[in-house]
Amino acid sequence: MGFNKRFIKFENILYRLKNNEPLTNYFSADALFLTDEKSKKIYDLHNNGVEDSEILKIINNGELN
Repeated sequence: MGFNKRFIKFENILYRLKNNEPLTNYFSADALFLTDEKSKKIYDLHNNGVEDSEILKIINNGELN
């Protein structure tokens, strides 16, 4: 069996959100390497049940900082 790892960065998250790709698919791996603070915050929001559309609104409103 293989070990599935993924490097997560903000630009890729934003691309997926804008193209209506579910973050659940992007975050499904054995290990995630979150490369920046914004990615960490988005990952936390996602794990706390915030919907993808709401996360995109938070990003667009500049509330992620």
